[in-house]
Parts: sequence; C-alpha cells; structure tokens
Amino acid sequence: MNPEYPNLLIVDDQPRERIALRTVLEPLEVNLFEAASGQEALALLLRHSFMLVVMDVRMPVMDGMETAELMRKNKATSSIPIIFLTAYDKQELSILQGYQLGAIDYMLKPINEDVLLNKIDVFARFYRFEREREQEREQERERERQAAELRRSNEELLRFANIVSHDLKEPLRTVRGFAKRLIRRHYELLDDEGREALEFMVDATGRMSQFIQNLMDYSKLDGNLAFSPLDCNALLGTVEKDLSAVITEAGCTLHIADLPQIYGSRSEIMALFQNLITNAIKFRKPDKPVLVGIQARENLDSWEFEVSDNGIGIAEDQHQRIFEIFRRLQSASSTEGAGIGLAHCKRIVELHGGQIWVESEPGKGSTFFFTIPKSAE
Repeated sequence: MNPEYPNLLIVDDQPRERIALRTVLEPLEVNLFEAASGQEALALLLRHSFMLVVMDVRMPVMDGMETAELMRKNKATSSIPIIFLTAYDKQELSILQGYQLGAIDYMLKPINEDVLLNKIDVFARFYRFEREREQEREQERERERQAAELRRSNEELLRFANIVSHDLKEPLRTVRGFAKRLIRRHYELLDDEGREALEFMVDATGRMSQFIQNLMDYSKLDGNLAFSPLDCNALLGTVEKDLSAVITEAGCTLHIADLPQIYGSRSEIMALFQNLITNAIKFRKPDKPVLVGIQARENLDSWEFEVSDNGIGIAEDQHQRIFEIFRRLQSASSTEGAGIGLAHCKRIVELHGGQIWVESEPGKGSTFFFTIPKSAE
C-alpha cells in the first residue's frame, strides 16, 4: 500500500468479478481493497479511509442498497461516494434511491473498462486535489495556531521582563541613591579610596540600569510599529539636540547632508540614528576629534543611508558578528557597552523591511549602511 495513494474499495460477492475489477483498476494510482459482502465492506470502511466504493448491487444477505443505507447512517462513512455495478436494467432499479444513498453513477455489467477507468481516474484526481487543499488549510490553521501561541508567549515574556526589569532596577536605584548621598554628605570625611569606591558604585549602577533599559527596549520591538511620513532632516535635528551633551563632551562634529522623507516609525528611526551616532562616539580614537557624516542616496526601490565615522574601525571577521545581541568588538574590550545597540539597529531596520551592513578596516573608521524601502511611501 502506498500512503500517498487514495484507497478504493471493491465490493462484490463473486471472486471472479473482483479479480476482473482488480485487473482493470490496477493501472490507477490507488490502493485497492476488496470485500466479498456488505458486512465485510462495512468493517473495512470503519478501519480505513476511502475515496470511493465500487459496489455490486445484487449480493446475498446484504445487498448493495442495504450496505449503502448503513453507510449513510454512520458519520464516518456517510460522505463516501459509491459507483454501483449491476446486471439489472436501469428500469428495474430504484435510481433515485441509489442516488439518495450516495451513488454518483450506475454502470451496467458487462462493464466498459475504459469508461470505468476514466470515471475513477477523474475522481481520483479530484480527491487528491481536495486532499491537497485540506492539507493546505490544515497547514494554515497550524500556522495561525503557532502565531497565536507565539503572540501569547511573547506577551507573557514581555510581562515577565517588565517585572524583572522593575525588580532589578529598584535595588540599583536604592544603592545608587545611598552612594550619592554618602558622597554628598560625607565627602570630606572619606579618604581617596573611599571616594573612588563610591564613585565607581554610582557609575556601575548607572551602567547596569541603562543596560536593563536597553534590553527592555530591544525586547519590546515587534512588527506592530506605527508608521508615518518622516522628514529625516527634522528628525536628525531632534536627535542632535537630544545628544547635545554627549556630542559636546566628546568634541564630536556632525556633518549631515540633505536627507529624504521616508515612511517609518518615528521613535525607532530616531533610536536607530542615536545608536549609530553614539556608537561612533563610543569607539572613537583617543587622540582625534570625532567626525560623523550622515548622508543618503536614492536607489530604485529604497533609500540607502550612510553613517560614517573616523573611529577605531572594525576587523572584517567582525562585520557580521557585531549585529548579534551581546556581541562587542574584540578590539574595544575597555570600552563601555553591552553589545545591544547594533543588534537593536539591525532589528529596527529589518522591521522596516530594509538591510544593514558595515564597511570598515581597523584604524580607518567605519561606515554603516542601511536601507529603508520606498514601497510604503
């Protein structure tokens, strides 16, 4: 038996007739079952799934009509179609009764083999088509079930992350607050080692709080972003104001070319530029002022942005890895950071339907490229 083939049941009390039918039907891509009586047919019908029953009308004990009537009364077999074979003249049969009991056709014996083959072949193709459609519907239902389960799981995970974030940040705020109070109230009473320890505590708890917040921001990113038209020139002006203290402290100069209007999530595109600019400042050369350039070019179906810097650069074998969460530059182990920023950038760009990559060499700065499709404009 081939599990890919549909099952067909031959029902006839005469062994010679069953052998003849099997010989005729063997060329078809079907699994053939045989029953010598109505009772045997019903038993097989309950054990297997059949696309069609080819059944003789005249049989002892339980004829074809009685067998069909019992099939109709059972939910498992009520929809299986039947081709009746009979030596009766059609005028002698209750044709209407047969059709009511599931007959799709009558054929008089002796059977025209070509006609029977064509009828069953057409039915088999239709059956396979319907089965494929049902498989597709089942796959779609499974995809919907998995999507619903994933949404539920993500919602639960986000709720858990919010609780954990609060529970982690609260003691950090307490420790940081007490450390600041000690510095403020008892600074003169502390020796250099004590002052240094408290200042380190304040910095470390601040970094940890920021790390938790960055991780929460990353975990909240999903496909339900609110998109709108964005003027990138105005948006970069806001970003520059928000980062003014960091830019001034680092002695950073921004060169921003005329930028296009795009369609995207305002908050996430702002976070994208903020991350790339702060990344350039973070991985700067200690002996040179920071230069960051931002420009864009129009492609056929997207806008391609460039954010370049004159920083320490990135080795070629790190170009892909830096976009993985918690991955940091091996050459910048002394630089602050948790390896979330560029992973966040990658996630933002992908949710906008674009791509992000970097071109860089150690000691020669880096240029980050990303695309934003025009399709939604």
